[in-house]
Amino acid sequence: MVKYREYRDGDEKEIISLFNEIFKSDRDEEYWEWQYKDFPSGEAIICLAEEENKIIGQTTLLPSTINYEGKELLGGYSIDSMVSDEYRRQGIYTNLAKQSYEKGIEKKITFRYGFPILGALIGLTDRLGATIVDDIPIFIRVYSLDNFLKGKFKNKFLAKLISIPSIVVTKFLYKELRVRPKAKYEIKQIDEFNDDFNLLWEKLKGSLPLMTPRTKDFLNWRIKSHPTFKYTTFVSYLDGELVGYMIIKIQTSKEKNDSELRVGYIVDMLGINDNVLSSIYLKVKEYFKQNNVDFSLAWVGDSNIYRQMLINLGFYKSRTNIAFVVKELTGDKDLEEIVTKEKNWHIMPIESDIY
Repeated sequence: MVKYREYRDGDEKEIISLFNEIFKSDRDEEYWEWQYKDFPSGEAIICLAEEENKIIGQTTLLPSTINYEGKELLGGYSIDSMVSDEYRRQGIYTNLAKQSYEKGIEKKITFRYGFPILGALIGLTDRLGATIVDDIPIFIRVYSLDNFLKGKFKNKFLAKLISIPSIVVTKFLYKELRVRPKAKYEIKQIDEFNDDFNLLWEKLKGSLPLMTPRTKDFLNWRIKSHPTFKYTTFVSYLDGELVGYMIIKIQTSKEKNDSELRVGYIVDMLGINDNVLSSIYLKVKEYFKQNNVDFSLAWVGDSNIYRQMLINLGFYKSRTNIAFVVKELTGDKDLEEIVTKEKNWHIMPIESDIY
């Protein structure tokens, strides 16, 4: 008989084993501790299903402060939902999700959000009443057209990402507009986030849509302390004041046929205006080229506050999207109207655990 309960100390070993089995991964305890114990916004809600003292399923909610025009809402970020293969289609995922919602409400979490894979997406929308807020488009910017064209015919990731007509568009139509800095910005690379980031956030948060506060505590946890990914951060200062930043990651995409492409991800960015970020991007592009990056990717939903700037810099929409799903938990219709509307969100990869 399947039993449902919350996490207890020591469960992580079995949870990690189940995760690695289901997702064909090699997650370790260091990563789990970073994700669930070091999370800066509060204690994680971890709901488990077990049979005969064996963990067979999990859902989670990580309490996450979300800014909305200077006000703070408490959401629950859901990750690592899973049910062992032999126990699927028995309603276990639905029961676990409902349990996590109940525990979330007890801790004042008002809505659940996440980026589910297909199986969980169907369960969330069909059986749990969640809303697909957006299929976030991934935009692309090509730097090495020769490698890109060669890789297009060998690399499954790239074939899915972009069509042949789009390659022609890349070559002939999407020319990067010339960026002329309107001020003498000091652009440099940093390794740690200091109080300047809190000051920048305080200056901008009142005009920003739904997004995780970009404070130094959040950025140091998410970027500096990440146990597996290495990120690079460029910042811009004007007269000694931080006015913007851009966080990137470089990764190699490799297929079984040994085709290989270097991908640059724009993980996050924030600035007082587009000119600041465009100027930082010129430094980022230079860094990408120095590191043999063939193309870069960014999440660019319709409500992304930097959408037009990225288009002006030569980014354009690929054929790949990321599903973003939200469920309001408390029955508050006004809150539901806010959190389930795409226009109210600004989503970047830093919001997720995908990148």
